[in-house]
Amino acid sequence: MNLALPDIQQALVRIQEHLQPTPLVLCDKLKKELNFPGNIFVKCENEQPTGTFKVRGAFNAIMQLSSEEREKGVVTRSSGNFAQAVAFAAEKLHLAATIIMPSNAPKIKVEGTEKFHPIILFSGEKHEEGEAIVKQLVEKKGYIPLHPYNNYRTMAGQGTAALEILTQLSKVDHFFCPIGGGGLLSGCSTVFKESGSDAIIHGVEPAGAGDYYASRQSGQRECWEHVNTIADGLRASSVGELNYPILNKYVDEVSVVTDEEIKKAMKWLYEKMNMVVEPSGAVSLAGFLNKYQELKGNVVILISGQNVDPESFEKWVNLSNS
Repeated sequence: MNLALPDIQQALVRIQEHLQPTPLVLCDKLKKELNFPGNIFVKCENEQPTGTFKVRGAFNAIMQLSSEEREKGVVTRSSGNFAQAVAFAAEKLHLAATIIMPSNAPKIKVEGTEKFHPIILFSGEKHEEGEAIVKQLVEKKGYIPLHPYNNYRTMAGQGTAALEILTQLSKVDHFFCPIGGGGLLSGCSTVFKESGSDAIIHGVEPAGAGDYYASRQSGQRECWEHVNTIADGLRASSVGELNYPILNKYVDEVSVVTDEEIKKAMKWLYEKMNMVVEPSGAVSLAGFLNKYQELKGNVVILISGQNVDPESFEKWVNLSNS
């Protein structure tokens, strides 16, 4: 199996019973502030039912399970956003879900997951520790594993965001998207490149988790032992094995942004658009702000999520004054 445009088109048909399209919003204030020679849009995945794009992949993956697989229940590991997405989709589709979360998961993401009534277990701080528990539960309990990004069905679901963009805007010149494990950008870049769009695809990572940026420099898939960024949703130590060749094929340009640049992007979205966005959700805007002087035309910036602790948000936004 691989990932192709028809998979994503079928995913959109599959999930639209449960999810409404998210808005594509014109940012006139940013255009004027930057004197930008084109139009700037934000794709508001922060307006999904669980506050992030992750519900797209969760629904698409779960809805393709057989009745026998559904009876067994599903299991995943996540720092929070895919956890909420799987818990939400599982409750809607009436099957049991077990979620493995890191011990340092943000409180708001733990609480957001709890309200959909899955079983929640906590692991260490690294993704690999959570993966080990998932593997044990699959072997002992027979649960069906759902991976947040290293899975074609998940990628296809996430890519439906780009299909919506192409129905909302006929001409896209630049697309900015965050990279963590690579599921969202794998799906979205496949849509743009295989639909005949000539959009330039920009992937953006936090500098403290810039493993894919490093991979593009070295020519091999890098795995970082230590990651350090406020963007908790992008702390994957490497992009997925399945994601890596897709990103290499379809992503035109990759850059990294500092935590301070992420905070400034969060502050701008809050002050100019009244949007509370988590650090991972603001990474793509931070990437655009570093590159805009080289660009023109219609730019789409994907805002991936809003799930941030209020105390942390206030601290980070205030700190960005400096």
